[in-house]
Amino acid sequence: MGSAYAPMASNDNEFRRPDEVSGDTHPPRLRPPHLLVRPSARELSFFEFVRDLAVTHPDPAPFLCLVLDTEGCVMTSAAHGKWETDEVAACLDAASREISAAAAHEIRRSPRAEGGAAAVALVRVDRWLTALTRLPIAVGRARHLAVVRSAADEDPCNLGRLALHLTHAATQAWTTCERTIVQRSQSVIARVRKKLQEFEKVSALAQLCAGIAHEIRNPLTTARGFLQLFAERCDEKDRAYLELTISELDRIRELLEDFMGLCRPDREEAAEIDMAEIARSVHRFLLPEASLFDIALELQVPNHPILAAVRPAQIKQVLINLVQNALQACRGQAHAAVSLAVADTEDRVVVHVVDNGCGIEHMDRIFRPFYTTKSTGTGLGLFVCKHIVESHGGSISVRSQVGAGTTVTVEIPKCARRA
Repeated sequence: MGSAYAPMASNDNEFRRPDEVSGDTHPPRLRPPHLLVRPSARELSFFEFVRDLAVTHPDPAPFLCLVLDTEGCVMTSAAHGKWETDEVAACLDAASREISAAAAHEIRRSPRAEGGAAAVALVRVDRWLTALTRLPIAVGRARHLAVVRSAADEDPCNLGRLALHLTHAATQAWTTCERTIVQRSQSVIARVRKKLQEFEKVSALAQLCAGIAHEIRNPLTTARGFLQLFAERCDEKDRAYLELTISELDRIRELLEDFMGLCRPDREEAAEIDMAEIARSVHRFLLPEASLFDIALELQVPNHPILAAVRPAQIKQVLINLVQNALQACRGQAHAAVSLAVADTEDRVVVHVVDNGCGIEHMDRIFRPFYTTKSTGTGLGLFVCKHIVESHGGSISVRSQVGAGTTVTVEIPKCARRA
């Protein structure tokens, strides 16, 4: 069983009337001028359902399925079964000239069937018998569906039932599909709205960061100045403690500057540095805290340098935040251990921070600002880390199991890339 498509809707300029054609072996396809307008996406979608149903219908006898507008003009067609090219063209020609107008006239005259069912108009033109019915719902300009078949030995009742079957099957399938598309669109809109709300939070957070950092830096500068004065008047032992306090104040000031990168992430220029050396400095800085809570802090870096073009202060802040989170997750655990590992591939630097601590329960919330499970936390650590890593063109991912531990993986391109 073969099939053929003969779409009538077109936006080309091949408009020829049958009486203007002479000497043609095959009758021309008529393209009415008003159908040269491109069909809407909604109409085209419905046409596809009609064509698929017509072409795949199990009826053994060939027929032609037409979709007509309110004026009875053919908008599209699909041929079912074995048709000769000349026969399809002749049928379309008859449908365009006579069947459409006659069928539209009959459908207006036909009463509605009992029980609200659609009426079927039966029209015979030349050797063609047409069953036409109104669509349950209007789809753009499409209003009617017609089934055309050779009138020889054809039962009009069977043809009417076929027209009703195709009409309701196509409409129901198309409506279901459209409803699904609308539901998906609403889901997408909901996700976009959620993203916009998060963006507003981030924007407000950026402004808050700038204000807080400005307010904190002023008293820090004053405190640092007084400590320097005290250091000049103290003995060597006390001076060592004061200098340590001053260095910690300087680190707080640096963290504030890095935190303000949420407002101006591109303020610091990228420089080629050794990522292994940054990991060593983070390990030295956090080793006393790990020892205080009896946590083994391991460092795994290669002997050769791992050079990458990054913003050093921001990357160091990321590693400090990740390792501190791991240390806090391991507090109170037996045989607690945290590992900081740095490796490289051909074009990327890969950092792994692994712990055997309590794990993370709500994985979908960890990168949200202000979300935290700590009584004294701010919920900004991982959010800032993600922001910094993505500003380098990298990515950060977390795998965790409650009660077993967490693995955080950071990948950063060796060449600086601004996001």
